[in-house]
Amino acid sequence: MFLLRWRFDFSDTKPSRFGDWGIAHSHEPSKMAVFVNKENLTRAAVEALNPWTQDVVPLAQCDGHEFVNFKWMAEVRANDCGIKHELVGMMLITREQQISVLNTGEILVEGRTDEDKLYHYEGFGR
Repeated sequence: MFLLRWRFDFSDTKPSRFGDWGIAHSHEPSKMAVFVNKENLTRAAVEALNPWTQDVVPLAQCDGHEFVNFKWMAEVRANDCGIKHELVGMMLITREQQISVLNTGEILVEGRTDEDKLYHYEGFGR
């Protein structure tokens, strides 16, 4: 199982920005992709950390002008102790595709529907 995070790289002197490994939410806006200014964005990526080797590799990426949004993917599991949300992956959404990266390392690429292309994601254009 890999830990996943989002990453932005920029063309100017602005440093790369990263999310936290395997954490879908944060109380700090600086740790959330939606609040990062995307001006001069050259690359957006989903990175994976192998917890045994500490290797970090990009499993999905796109050019900055193609980036639309990131989405965390989770499963809801119920047991005797209640309901638990478990992160299972992260999705990179580009203008034409949605790339699902599962924490197993599996990558699924699908085209976006016309309906989804009409949806205005909060972070697009920032």
